[in-house]
Amino acid sequence: MLHIIGAPPNKTGILVGFDGKKQYFLPLKMDQSGKADFTAFLVGDHVGTWSAIVHFGGDISSNAVVFQVER
Repeated sequence: MLHIIGAPPNKTGILVGFDGKKQYFLPLKMDQSGKADFTAFLVGDHVGTWSAIVHFGGDISSNAVVFQVER
């Protein structure tokens, strides 16, 4: 599970994930305190290092996040 905190409250965003080969897009909706949680089902093809960023529109984006998916 990925926990996002400190985002603009009540705002929608697009999480863009990149695994080194392919980009993935996931819509998110922040709650009133600027938090969102999500889980994703990952399989063997998803093992490796990922980077992700959340775009909220305009010039508002999250910091880049790098994480490792292991078996």
